[in-house]
Amino acid sequence: MTDYIGLAGGPSSRANLKKIEVVHADGSRVRTPFGRGSPSLRQGDTIVVSEVTLRWWQDYVTVVTALTSVIISWIVITR
Repeated sequence: MTDYIGLAGGPSSRANLKKIEVVHADGSRVRTPFGRGSPSLRQGDTIVVSEVTLRWWQDYVTVVTALTSVIISWIVITR
């Protein structure tokens, strides 16, 4: 399973590797943590990696940081 996640681009920085779920084509689900053995994968299975929920202020800080960088760049360029 780790190979398939790697082939898909690997886990993102917000991936919750403790909550990985394999959804079989018949609709049944198997939950497994990353790296702890892999459930048998079959054709048509989907691997779902949950995201870690961020606190509202973490997203806010990301946006404010980006805006600050843009404003500072604009000030430097226009001087």
